[in-house]
Amino acid sequence: MPVATAPMPDHGRVNDPLWQLLWTRYSRVITPLRRFGLPTDIETCGGEFVIYADLPDGTHLTLASEHSLAMDPDANNGWVLSRDHRDNPTVHEVLYDSSDAGPDHTNGLDRGPLLGAVLELLDRLGVAWC
Repeated sequence: MPVATAPMPDHGRVNDPLWQLLWTRYSRVITPLRRFGLPTDIETCGGEFVIYADLPDGTHLTLASEHSLAMDPDANNGWVLSRDHRDNPTVHEVLYDSSDAGPDHTNGLDRGPLLGAVLELLDRLGVAWC
């Protein structure tokens, strides 16, 4: 049985060469999020790069590094994953932080623990994933 994957974003930026470059470079993180059924996108506003993945409860995951994501994924100093809400700034929960100052800093850029944190949240929310 084929794995269900969340659809590609549907906006004008998908034709932007910068967006396409980042989408390709961060595919090792984006593809698993989409395979978990989470619509995923890259924000390129103002030269700052962040990955967003929508959750079924109206919140979303925000994936960055200590600040903005680097053009080269290997140049980041770790991952910072949070759960946020676009309309309610009081909703902010750091789920994983492997940046130099974070509690998971020994994991660095290892995607396994990062994606494990996503799966833990999906389980906690009762979201079925494939």
